Amino acid sequence: MATSSSTSQQRIVIVGCGIAGLELSLFLLKKKRDFLIINPTDYFHVTFASVRSVALQGWANKTMIPLQPTLGDHFKMGKVVEILPNADQTSNAGGKVLLESGEEVKYDRLVIATGTREQWPVRLYEMEKEEALRRYEKLCEKAKSSKQVVVIGGGATGVEIAAEFKTILPNIDVTLINSNRQLVGPFSERSQQALQTQLSTQFGIKLVLEERVTNLNELEQCGNGCVKTNKGTEIEADLIFKVIGDRINATAYEKGLAPAVEESGRLKVDTSFRVEGFPNIFAIGDCTSFQEPKIGALAQEHAKLLGKSMLLLDKGKQPAVYKPDKFFFVAGVTLGWNSAFARLKPDIKFPVFIMKKLKGQKLFTDRYWKDMRQPYPE
Repeated sequence: MATSSSTSQQRIVIVGCGIAGLELSLFLLKKKRDFLIINPTDYFHVTFASVRSVALQGWANKTMIPLQPTLGDHFKMGKVVEILPNADQTSNAGGKVLLESGEEVKYDRLVIATGTREQWPVRLYEMEKEEALRRYEKLCEKAKSSKQVVVIGGGATGVEIAAEFKTILPNIDVTLINSNRQLVGPFSERSQQALQTQLSTQFGIKLVLEERVTNLNELEQCGNGCVKTNKGTEIEADLIFKVIGDRINATAYEKGLAPAVEESGRLKVDTSFRVEGFPNIFAIGDCTSFQEPKIGALAQEHAKLLGKSMLLLDKGKQPAVYKPDKFFFVAGVTLGWNSAFARLKPDIKFPVFIMKKLKGQKLFTDRYWKDMRQPYPE
């Protein structure tokens, strides 16, 4: 089990253990660096793998990995409700974070990695593991008895949920509704057409594009009801998924770091991930203001580079510089465990068999269990 470092280095506190927060923690742990990560739950949730949890019984447990066995005393369970930076922001003096319990935790350097607040069942947010497993099990039982599933939202998550249903429960009718013509993105018109053809012909998913759901607020997440659009389409659904409108999870910092918070809730950062106006506070992942796709691969790059910067700062050197356009990432979706659709930036075909091998079978869950040095639950 990991134990805390007893060095004289400046103490790093990380708020949030999503993809970026975990990646940074594992880096610092390997380097035997003094740090503490604070998270409202005692597990890491592989959020993008939850698209399979909604239809396949027993899968959800593979997406929730206990933090304590890996991080030991470097992990603290708690909800940060406010950042209390040092009043003198011209110095490198640290500050405190205030927990919901009333406890204050001191830091020398602070890293914000709180990500987004997607809706259940994609993100569990502050849900206890046993409660989440119980709800997923109940949802899977409901799915098995459903005849018509409607997914509202044509981003990557919505497309993947629709494909998972048709892979696991092929006799269910699945309709995907999106207010725009484009699905996922950023893809060219030609690639968009190829993706839509694959979804409709290979999977039999009915696509309703350029139609907006007008009774969205009346529809219960994972409930049933009649879905109505602005063009008169009405669909009686046994199971409804609303996969739209992700919000930035700014609760922890919106007050204490208010001058640096954009209208969207994201934090203004420089190319070294420093939060504008706060020299010893950094941000990584989806909560940053970088104009780039908000995907896990780039959140990991943020964490790796910031980890290196922390070591450079320890030596009195300048931090590394992040170049958002540098990375040649794969934009794509897995379509069940037997298919995928992917493009390399900027819209170059990416071999489907590689995408399937890398992600399709286990949706990267096995990789995270391995990185956290825990046995994969078969």
